[in-house]
Amino acid sequence: MRQVWMTRPEWSEPEWMRLEPASPAGRSEDADRRDDSRLRSMPLQRLEALDSDTSVLHGLSGAVSPWIVWTSPAAVQAFFFWLKRHAQDITFLGKVWLAAIGSGTRDQLLRLYPGADKIVCADSSERADAPGLLTAMDLFMRQKSMDWASQTLLVVEGESNRPTLREGFVARGAVCLVAELYRRVEAPWPESAWTEITRSAAGALGLVVTSSGAGRQLIAAFQAHGLALSQVIWCTHHAAIAQLVQEAGVARVRRVRLNHQWLSYDLFEHEAYW
Repeated sequence: MRQVWMTRPEWSEPEWMRLEPASPAGRSEDADRRDDSRLRSMPLQRLEALDSDTSVLHGLSGAVSPWIVWTSPAAVQAFFFWLKRHAQDITFLGKVWLAAIGSGTRDQLLRLYPGADKIVCADSSERADAPGLLTAMDLFMRQKSMDWASQTLLVVEGESNRPTLREGFVARGAVCLVAELYRRVEAPWPESAWTEITRSAAGALGLVVTSSGAGRQLIAAFQAHGLALSQVIWCTHHAAIAQLVQEAGVARVRRVRLNHQWLSYDLFEHEAYW
């Protein structure tokens, strides 16, 4: 591969979302990624913040065992922007349990809230989904001798998220609150991008697919443009996305870690396939 396109969604108003007290090294993830000229941002979706009120936070104030659960890195960004917009003090975060659906979401939380103590998340990137987080939280509850019926969980997510996680909490007897803080809007690539793919040598361009929705959107677009999926190298961090692409006809999918410290190495130096 000579170049890789990242399909991760981006904010429609990025200047609003500049919240970084940043990483311990004082750099943002985006800054690290820009250092590698071989990586190019090519989002298939735009994110828009929703102007929700903060009344849902009151449900945590009297809870016996309150939690906040973030379902994506975007949910973390939207949450802290939401608090900032409504002038909410973040000190209450020190009094709740924290959970994140995967390591990427956990890392985003640590960038914006370095004071976080224990963050429960799925035990591997391949299990960074609702069942994986539920399994991790079940284990945590057993280790702490905690009763699900005493838990109140605020799930921070995007509009129209699948209900799997919420339903899992309710099925375990917990109280589940929801804060929908952003929406996804499809942003198809311009025709110039498809011309660039068509003219590239087979295997010279890689695509990092960061969600199943992006994978389905890309597969349909390749078919609509009459392009073979083998024209590019397909890459992803998640086994379910790899399976989706393979079922569409791609023989091998490159495995990557979305953590910026490893991404370039996985893409350009280390060979690993599902």
